[in-house]
Amino acid sequence: MKELDLLLAAIMAAPQDDLPRLLYADWLQENGQVERAWFVRVQLQLARHRPDHPEWPTWEQQQRQLLERYEQQWTQPLRTALGLPPGVWGGWVFRRGCAEYFHLPAALLLQRGAALRRVTPLLALYLYPCSPAELRQLVRQEWFGSIIELYAPHTVLDQAAVVHLVDSPYTRKLQRLEVAGLEASVDTYWQHACEQRFGITLPRSLPALPPADRSRRLF
Repeated sequence: MKELDLLLAAIMAAPQDDLPRLLYADWLQENGQVERAWFVRVQLQLARHRPDHPEWPTWEQQQRQLLERYEQQWTQPLRTALGLPPGVWGGWVFRRGCAEYFHLPAALLLQRGAALRRVTPLLALYLYPCSPAELRQLVRQEWFGSIIELYAPHTVLDQAAVVHLVDSPYTRKLQRLEVAGLEASVDTYWQHACEQRFGITLPRSLPALPPADRSRRLF
């Protein structure tokens, strides 16, 4: 395994730890990517401190200037992994120096998720659109095992999706889950299992009412 692969794996293994990211910054600097290394360190400073810190405006300005100048270059491997043409935003958000949070359609991730995780520490997803069937498939992907945050606020889960979320070996690191709720037919056992596993309350969607029979009269 290449040194860069080991560094990205270390970040995914300990996503809240600054040390692997600082080692990644050191590697970038040693390999001629001085501006990218500085960007990692600046974002780590922003994450560590409150906005009232005296250096905050300076760090914020440096972060913005570096992204304005280098984002197209830095994100080219992401666009390649996602199969996107130059200049197209691929839903990425940089946090603590890395593109680790993505807003993407579930269908694209089913095709490209493994390739994406090979080039960046993939830790958080916002899925839209995302059907229950697509969610079931995603959480069974080996690359999904690094995900710690999953947001699918427009997705109502069916029972199969709930079972896969609770039982999949690749959701063990998942700490935060946000979805629209559950279908009314989901078994209470699985509802409670999912709520307990992720520490959330899942509302049930009301079943659709049949259309009114306008041929019947009340009087």
